[in-house]
Amino acid sequence: MGSLFVSAFFVIAFFFTSSCLICEARDSIDVANPLFGNQTLVSARNRFELGFFTAEKGGRYVAIWYYKLVPRTVVWVAQRAEPLHSSCEGIQIREDGGNAEVPCGNGQVTLITRSVGSLGPRASNITLQLLDSGNLVLVDAHSRARVWQSFDEPTNTFLPGMILNNTVRLSSWVSPSDPSSGNYSFGQDQGIYEIIEKPLNTYWKSNERNSFMKNTLPFFVEQLLSNYSNTTSRLVMNSSGEIQFYNLSDGRSWSLLWSVPEGPCSKYNTCGKFGMCNAKSKVLCDCPPGFSPVSLEDWEGGRYSEGCERVISECSRRRSFLNITLVRVGGGINPYDEAQNETSCKETCLNECKCQAYYFKGADPRGRETRTNGKCWIWMDNVENLHQDSMDGSISLSLRVSEANSTMRTCEPCGTTSSFSIPYPLSTGPSCGDPSYYSFDCNNTAIFNTLSGKYQVTAIDKEHRRFFILVGSETAQTCKGRNSSTHVVTLNHSLPFTVTNWCYFEPITGHRQVEIGWKPPLEPSCDSSMGCEDWLASDCHDKGNGPKCYCREGYQWDGSLANCSEALRNSGNDYKRRNTILVSVVVVALILASCSSYVFYRRKEAKQGNLESSEGERQVNDLMLENGKASDVPFYDLDMILCATDNFSDAHKLGQGGFGPVYKGKFPEGLEVAVKRLSSCSGQGVEEFLNEVVLIAKLQHRNLVRLLGYCIKGDEKILLYEYMPNRSLDAFIFG
Repeated sequence: MGSLFVSAFFVIAFFFTSSCLICEARDSIDVANPLFGNQTLVSARNRFELGFFTAEKGGRYVAIWYYKLVPRTVVWVAQRAEPLHSSCEGIQIREDGGNAEVPCGNGQVTLITRSVGSLGPRASNITLQLLDSGNLVLVDAHSRARVWQSFDEPTNTFLPGMILNNTVRLSSWVSPSDPSSGNYSFGQDQGIYEIIEKPLNTYWKSNERNSFMKNTLPFFVEQLLSNYSNTTSRLVMNSSGEIQFYNLSDGRSWSLLWSVPEGPCSKYNTCGKFGMCNAKSKVLCDCPPGFSPVSLEDWEGGRYSEGCERVISECSRRRSFLNITLVRVGGGINPYDEAQNETSCKETCLNECKCQAYYFKGADPRGRETRTNGKCWIWMDNVENLHQDSMDGSISLSLRVSEANSTMRTCEPCGTTSSFSIPYPLSTGPSCGDPSYYSFDCNNTAIFNTLSGKYQVTAIDKEHRRFFILVGSETAQTCKGRNSSTHVVTLNHSLPFTVTNWCYFEPITGHRQVEIGWKPPLEPSCDSSMGCEDWLASDCHDKGNGPKCYCREGYQWDGSLANCSEALRNSGNDYKRRNTILVSVVVVALILASCSSYVFYRRKEAKQGNLESSEGERQVNDLMLENGKASDVPFYDLDMILCATDNFSDAHKLGQGGFGPVYKGKFPEGLEVAVKRLSSCSGQGVEEFLNEVVLIAKLQHRNLVRLLGYCIKGDEKILLYEYMPNRSLDAFIFG
C-alpha cells in the first residue's frame, strides 16, 4: 500500500512539474491564462524573453531582453516613467479593455499596453504574444489583427523589423543604470536620419541631398533600418547622445561596429553659422577672415552655437570671395546646373544678394565636354557645418566677403567665358597668389609670359598642377619630328615652371599646345601677425628666410594642397615610424650578427683548444713511449679527477706550491691520491710537464712519493701522487 502511494505521488509530481515547465516556456497569455509572480514569456524559438527587470539604479520594470544572453541586454521597457511598486507582480489581460496590465497589492494596476479604444466584448479574444523578432503584440484571436505592438513604442533599441518615422523614434535612457527617458532621441524626418537633443536641438544629422559632409550611413546600418531581417544586430540610442550599431559575434558577445557622432566636429553645426570647426586645433572653433564671433563673450567661454557674422555686411556686387580649402560643409545648398564654368557660377552668386558662397566642380580641362560637365552649387542661406578636414571628399569653398576683406590667396578668374580660374599659387598681380608665380596677365583671357613671348592659356588643371598654352597650328607629326633645340617656348629657369609636354594636341581643334607644370609652393610670405589669415592653422614667423606663414604644432606644410595639412603630419609620423622600424631592424641585425660571430669565434676557439689538448695528449704519450715508461704511468680522465676532488673544492685543498695547488682526492674504489694541479701561469709547458713525469717515473725510489698517474686536458696539466697521511714528503710535492 505504501509503495502504491509513493508511485502515485511521483506521477502527480511529474505531471505538476511538466505543466509548470510548459507554463514557463509559453510565448503568450490571454484572459484565462495570465502570468503569475515572476513567470516570464519566452518567444517560440527562444530568442527573446519578457519579464520583470530591476535596474541598477533601482526600480522594477516590465522589460524584454535577449533570452539567456549574459550580461542581460534589455531592448524594451514598459512604463519607463513609473517604476513598478514592490507589491506588483504577474501580467494579465483586462477583461473590460483588452490591454495587458500588472496587478498590484494595493488594488491598483499598471498598464503595459495601450490599445486603440476599448475592445468591449472582444477583449476576451485578445492574446498578448512575444514574437521571435522581439516584438510584443496584442492580437485579436479571431481576426489575427494586431491591435497594439511594442515596435510602435520603442525605447532605446531598434530591432530588425521596426520602422522609424516622424512619430516612431528611439529614446535614450537617462543613464546606463536608469531606463527612464533620457535627453536624446533618434528618428527619421523626410529621409534624413537625425539625433535630437532635448528640447528640440539637432545634435547630429545624416547627409542631406547635395551635402558635402561625411555623415553617410554605412550599408549595414541602412540595411537594418530598411527592415532587414538579420536578428543578430541592433541599433542603440545611448545615454551620451551616440547612435551605435552592435552585432552579435559568435552568438555570445556584442561588437560595436559603428557609432556617431565621431567627434565634436561631427555634431551638427558645432561652431554655428559661418564658424569653422577643427578638432585637431587647440581652439575648436574659429571665424574665417572677414568674420567675427556674434558673441565674443560666449566665444571666449567655449560656447560657439551662435557662430560668426560678417564684419561688413552690406549687399553689393562689389564683393570678393574668400577661398577656403579642405573643408566639408552643409547648410542651404542649391545645385545650379546652368553654370558651365566657374566664372558663370561666381556671377550667379554675385547676382543674388542672399548668396553666401559657391562651389564649382569642373571637369577634366582636356576632356571633350568641358563646357557641360562642370557643376555649380550655391549657398542661399547661412553656411553651416563648416569643418576643416584634409581627408578625401573635402572641397574648396568660395565664401562671399566684402572687397575690404578680400584676401591674397586666389586671383580673380580671367574673362567671362573662361572655363578655368587662376588657382593659388599662380599669380596675375602683386595682390593675389604667390609672387614667385607672377607670370600671368589677365585681360578677358589668361596670358602666360615667357622669355620668348606671350602665350594664351587654354586650360588650367589645378589638381595635377599643370596648364596649357597655345603655340601654333602645326601637325602632331611635324611637332614630334622637331629637335628639342628648336622648341619655340623659352622659359625663365629661375621661375617654378617646367615644360612637361612639348607636343600636346587638343582633340577638338587640333591646335598644338605646350603643357607646362608648376612646382608645389613653399610657405607663403607674410608681413604681420594678421598676414596668415588665408592659411588656417598657421602663424607668421621669421626663421631666418624672412617672415612666412609657418604651420602650427601638429600640422605640416603640404605644397600639393597649398595648405597646412594634418594628414601630412600623419604621413610624417609614418615616415618617422618607418625610419625607426628600419633603424631597429638594422640594430637587431647587427646584434644578431655580432652574437653569431661571437658564438662562431668561441666554438672555433673551443675547437682549437680541443685540437691543442689532443695534440698535447698525443705529444705526452709519444714522449712517454720514447722514454719507455708509458706503461708504468697511467693516464686519468679529467672528469674522474674532478669527481675525486669535488671540483677542486677548498675543502680538499692541501696547500699551494710554486707550480700550483695540491688537492686530496679519493676515487670511488677508496684509493686516496694527492692531485698536483699545475697553474696555467706557472710557465711550465708540455715539455716541462713531461720532464717531471719522466723524472719521477724513473725515480721510483722507496724514499720518494710514488707517481700514480697524470692528466692533460686543454690547459689542465695534472699529476696524481700517492697520498701520504703524515705529510712527510710534502716538500717534494709542493716543490
